[in-house]
Amino acid sequence: MKHQFLSFKRQKFLENLECYENLAKSQAPKFMVIACADSRVCLSYILGFQPREAFVVRNVANMVPPFENGPTETNAALEFAVNSLEVENILVIGHSCCGGIRALMSMQDDVNSRKL
Repeated sequence: MKHQFLSFKRQKFLENLECYENLAKSQAPKFMVIACADSRVCLSYILGFQPREAFVVRNVANMVPPFENGPTETNAALEFAVNSLEVENILVIGHSCCGGIRALMSMQDDVNSRKL
């Protein structure tokens, strides 16, 4: 990881310093993306996003809990994206072979089980 970071710093960051300085000042993404945290899914690679184009939230199985269940990180991110960043599009995406969805679907229907 250290080698990858130093390579990024030399070959991208320092060569594009003005761009990164501008990125540090503000953000105005057009998209908010809620996606799975699965290590096999790389949004920038799949969707071609560049820095500043998407505000991203990643969690297990790309879940968006109901607001009525109380505050969550995902709900806070949604509120920030809509009210502060004024994103124009919200995209919730899943992927095949998702372990989080598999675990959710394999749960037993039990009257005594905890609510999610």
